Amino acid sequence: MIALTAAEIADITNGRLAADPGIVPASVVTDSREAAAGSLYVAKPGENADGHAYVGAAFERGAVLALTERDVSDDDGRPYPAVVVD
Repeated sequence: MIALTAAEIADITNGRLAADPGIVPASVVTDSREAAAGSLYVAKPGENADGHAYVGAAFERGAVLALTERDVSDDDGRPYPAVVVD
């Protein structure tokens, strides 16, 4: 995987950066159960489930950044570090 910062990911995806621009994910996952230390979790809406519902689980497993379609916050209202795209 090519190492990209959160700022570079936001630029490439035309997304809005809602995270530390220097975060560099070590891997990319689309299933929160596969998230590990340093991963970027891609929250995809699907036919049966919305990946945004699993952002918290991905961060619990070690994700450091999410790619989302909307802002997602924890139970205390703190936003998860993310690149938000249309």
